[in-house]
Amino acid sequence: MVVVSRCARFGRARFSRLAIARELFKSLVRRSCLKKLSSPASRARTGRIWRNCCSRRATRCTASSGGRAHSTPAAWNRFTTRVSFDSPEYTTDITATGTVRLLEAIRETGIRPRFYQASSSEMFGKVQEVPQTERTPFYPRSPYGCAKVYAHWITVNYRESYGLHANNGILFNHESPRRGETFVTRKITRAVAHILAGLQDKLYLGNLDAKRDWGYAREYVEAMWLMLQQDKPDDYVIATNETHSIREFLDAAFGHVGLHWEKHVEIDPRWTQLSAMSVCIGRNTWKLIRVTIGPPKWIC
Repeated sequence: MVVVSRCARFGRARFSRLAIARELFKSLVRRSCLKKLSSPASRARTGRIWRNCCSRRATRCTASSGGRAHSTPAAWNRFTTRVSFDSPEYTTDITATGTVRLLEAIRETGIRPRFYQASSSEMFGKVQEVPQTERTPFYPRSPYGCAKVYAHWITVNYRESYGLHANNGILFNHESPRRGETFVTRKITRAVAHILAGLQDKLYLGNLDAKRDWGYAREYVEAMWLMLQQDKPDDYVIATNETHSIREFLDAAFGHVGLHWEKHVEIDPRWTQLSAMSVCIGRNTWKLIRVTIGPPKWIC
């Protein structure tokens, strides 16, 4: 595991300013588009595009390009664990089956790219130990987590069966202003911007005491790249070794613009996960550091 803490520490003003400014701009110029983008027709169109991209023919073309192959099938960052309960079959088709289609394309073509599969801390679910490492048993508690476990183990299976340079990155939550709008971090910063712009008054959330290990996405992507530079493939946990609650995130986001979140946030039972994940925090085993030449610039 690797620690990513510089520019990733919770509540850094740099991220807050970027996120809120970006959301404020979007709320003003895209107000008329928000409803249209979230319509059932739009979601159905996304599904059709993804299924076409994951067809055998398309994945053969992807594999034959050589070099690097990345498997991050989660409806292009639209899935959350809660949403996966509403569409479990769709979640499985994209997250689990999409991965094996890519691996099969690599195997059938005979091309040998270096393959990265985006596993998730959601695979730990009802955690068996705190903090979690590469050796912690999986106990997923959502359709998304279950699908990720399949994608993880099928990647291990193809690596061991066919000698592929296939890596799993078990990434804990990684955030940036580009985060999908259904994820709680963007949902909060987006709401702050809308409230400031007078476009929204209330923000509806689930369990405010839920805790996650949040890091900075740009640094996590660098960790992904480092995995593909190694001579031997492996599985890696990427985390900050810190955990914070939704309530703390609300304090940081609303407090940055001088608002009190208690006046705007309400609890909606629909956003409470059917089986919530336990304490989510990664452990520093320094696995990725040991296989690289010197610590990357984002390691403290």
